[in-house]
Amino acid sequence: MNALEAASLVMIPSGYEDGTLGSLKPTDGTGDFTFSRGSNISATRVNADGNIEKGYENLLLQSNTFDTTWTTSAASVTGGQEGYDGTNDAWILDKSSFAGQVKQSISVSGVNTLSVYLKAGTLNFARIITTTGVVSVTIDLSNGVFASVSGGIISKTIESSGNGFYKVSISFTEPIGLIGFIPQESLAVLGVSGSIYIQDAMLNQGMVAYPYVETTTAPVAGGILEDMPRLDYSNGSCPSLLLEPSRTNLVPYSEYFGGWDISPTYTNATTQNKEGRNINSLYGGSAKSLTLPSAGTYSYSVYAKKDTWNFLVLRETNFATSSRTWFDLANGVVTNAGSSHGTPTITNEGNGWYRCTIYLTASTDLYGIISFAQAQTSGSVTQGTNDQEAIFVDMAQLEEGSYPTSYIPTYGVSQTRLADNPAQLDVTGLTSTYNTLYAEFEVSNIESSMQGKIALSDNSQNNRMTIFQNGDDLMLLFSAGGSSQTSITSSNILAVGTNYKVVAKHQNGSHALFINGTKIGEESSATPTGLIKLRFGNELDASLAQKFLGDINQALVFPTALSDEACIELTTI
Repeated sequence: MNALEAASLVMIPSGYEDGTLGSLKPTDGTGDFTFSRGSNISATRVNADGNIEKGYENLLLQSNTFDTTWTTSAASVTGGQEGYDGTNDAWILDKSSFAGQVKQSISVSGVNTLSVYLKAGTLNFARIITTTGVVSVTIDLSNGVFASVSGGIISKTIESSGNGFYKVSISFTEPIGLIGFIPQESLAVLGVSGSIYIQDAMLNQGMVAYPYVETTTAPVAGGILEDMPRLDYSNGSCPSLLLEPSRTNLVPYSEYFGGWDISPTYTNATTQNKEGRNINSLYGGSAKSLTLPSAGTYSYSVYAKKDTWNFLVLRETNFATSSRTWFDLANGVVTNAGSSHGTPTITNEGNGWYRCTIYLTASTDLYGIISFAQAQTSGSVTQGTNDQEAIFVDMAQLEEGSYPTSYIPTYGVSQTRLADNPAQLDVTGLTSTYNTLYAEFEVSNIESSMQGKIALSDNSQNNRMTIFQNGDDLMLLFSAGGSSQTSITSSNILAVGTNYKVVAKHQNGSHALFINGTKIGEESSATPTGLIKLRFGNELDASLAQKFLGDINQALVFPTALSDEACIELTTI
């Protein structure tokens, strides 16, 4: 059987854009899904390179039009100059006083990174300021080096970018009210005239400069956009559509541990984190006092990788041995679980990185301590005291829920990722008397509440066939003419991280369910009619909570009832 040729609809996650998930068939776009998540860019995914990919935003307005939103003071700007990238998009910034500059007022706080392309003109030095004296950086453009740095700089980079330009990036935490660029004669001498070249300014949240995006009168986003389907490669070389509930990361500084209550110390050693950027090894321990907003279960996770020491220790109080869980980063196992931490988990994320998670029941406060040890000794922790005693840690997340979801970055305040909502789809080519529905997916959690996985309906509850998850059971439910009909259940089959291939079919009152190459059951009852809508989950309006939660690898809809042999072949792992 050639399933792709026989199907009326083929959805294998591949083509996508903001607000749309494409289907491979039909090819005229009528099979595409509309998609929404909300008005933020806090969602992430694992991309084809195995790295965590984020959304980001250029917060500067008119980012390469320096004669608009920008203000010149004792200076002038002239566009149309040869740039670093083969365009004529660069600008000359020419001052007529020692403090001549171009600047833009902006109000931001938390962790931010400013990047800009600079080139020497008649002057060899450029100075970048934020507000008045908060951050001040001077760059020697004749050599491509930093001449001086003052203020709360987290990190800084400078790299040659072609045609004499350098890309300068500085990351900082101070609240700022403006950003300005000043040509200088030297480090010590400001001078009253002279010029430099400037191009493509960008300010984004986070500890790294993201790829430049042009802005005009409003900020512009890049990366994982607010309504972009997340094609996630966590499970290998083929992507799946990741669908998750709304979650909030309550850790205000998820990557910048210098913003925690007990600040860590960093070594000069670097490794690539799960975002693909270099980070420093951390030692000395760190902690953040957090208030849990409500009763319930919380998941607290940290990405960690061994350096000279092997163990990560997560604690929610300072001293209680029962509140400590040890993660062996050399072997990828939990060696000692705190009695108040549920069943801690450690997940291999590749390249030596592990996501380490403990599970907590809400109390008044959580003191989220991260510490390290060379070896486990009677359940005690020996803190690192120098740069030879360290591990790599990154991407801390505390969220309400019984399992951890994809990483939500924070830059000074908590951040919420809204739920993924693929809209229902009109399916062409179906009849009201028979059809077959195929889905391949993984579930993200095992909970007692009923969750709709995938459904065909007449756009109401009256006529539908729905594949449901109920705890670790997988079941098929039919409704016809407003009355519940067949229910076929496979008990205790579901597990997180396991791939399932499922077929549901009905023809003239006969209904059957197939899972992973096995026919689970067949029943007879009234036949639902008018099944022309396909949806993930079982939502008929926004007020219902039965959403698909997990990863969808593919979905097919057939205009005919396949044979049992074909259904077994299609679902065999």
